[in-house]
Amino acid sequence: MIFTGDNVSAKSCVALSDAGLSVGTIGEPKVTVDLPWRLTKWDESHPVFQPLSDPQHGDLRRLIFAAYTHLVPSSDAKVLMEFGTGDPAVLERRVGDGTVLWVTVSCGRDWSDWSRGRLFLPLVHQLLGYEVGLTEGGRVRTRLVDVERGEGAEQQSPGVAQFERYAEIINVSPRESDTDRCTRQEFEDRFAVKFVDEDGAAASQLADAGHVEFQQDEVWHWAACALLAVMLLEGFVGNRTTA
Repeated sequence: MIFTGDNVSAKSCVALSDAGLSVGTIGEPKVTVDLPWRLTKWDESHPVFQPLSDPQHGDLRRLIFAAYTHLVPSSDAKVLMEFGTGDPAVLERRVGDGTVLWVTVSCGRDWSDWSRGRLFLPLVHQLLGYEVGLTEGGRVRTRLVDVERGEGAEQQSPGVAQFERYAEIINVSPRESDTDRCTRQEFEDRFAVKFVDEDGAAASQLADAGHVEFQQDEVWHWAACALLAVMLLEGFVGNRTTA
């Protein structure tokens, strides 16, 4: 896996090209002068991006970049991710029994602060995991606890299941939140509401009414109208002219 940067150019990558590890023609860095570059398109079916294609798992469109290396892919290279400009952000090419991945941005902070964000490690883990065979049927596989495994499959709890040829890591769904696990009373306390009783007798109200006061007959709009009328009258009187 290769990240680009200020020192990556066609001249500096001659050795990689001679070794058959290039994925296309390397151009000059493309630097933004206005809005930052964003990732807008990627192969959602690819093992690298399958866990990250749901915005609830981490929205890749939030990542911003000040520059990237302009690279024209070769005919046997596959573009896995693109910027909004249509230029490739991640490319893959088969080399023998393996693959080579090129990421056209720096993994440091020269071109972006993405290395400080929450999505940096998950994305890099997915890229490296794909390279070393930990995804797409590799030695270590992941699955969410609420994903069906087929009819008759046994429901499993989060943990690690060891099989003959691989280990399966079972995690809870990342969609789960505090409100999914709290009791009714905790929900009412957290959001300051009251559930309506089954007979409909109780109305929704604040859980702690002592801290908030409702004023049913507010008069602020009448006061605003009166103030506006006074201002209009003052303007009329001030602008009067005599014949």
